[in-house]
Amino acid sequence: MKKIVSMFLALVLVFQLGITAFAAEAHTINMASDDTEASVGDMVYVTVSSETAIESTGVQVFVYYDETALEFDAAQSTVGTAKDNFALGNPQTNTKGHYVDFSFINFLQAETVNAGSYYTMAFKTLKTGDTTVSVGAEVFDANYDQVSVATIDTVT
Repeated sequence: MKKIVSMFLALVLVFQLGITAFAAEAHTINMASDDTEASVGDMVYVTVSSETAIESTGVQVFVYYDETALEFDAAQSTVGTAKDNFALGNPQTNTKGHYVDFSFINFLQAETVNAGSYYTMAFKTLKTGDTTVSVGAEVFDANYDQVSVATIDTVT
């Protein structure tokens, strides 16, 4: 009888751990632009934000853009109100395209990332025509688990 009770409790514990691992909800990251039309030489501002706060050990956001149509301007880009210690990276290229990222990481303890603006990215328009800016992200919760991220991710 003791074996059955022990096996039952072990099974309940494993089941409970499994549920905990999947309990984290998706964190939604939004992106919006102040302008939908611009002339060559104009500045266009794209704001990345979230409507919900999260306790997190790390957030990294990638803003993808066409470097032949837009030039990133770090000097005119500003950190938002959600977290004042996001670090801005340098423009880079990977298999998905050209991007600039911003992030914070604290593996010692979780920090609050408030709802609101994460970063406003400034771009100088280089040519006429349509272009798209998109966003991707990696978010880790207070337990160091990667949270699924839903993105409202393109500005044309």
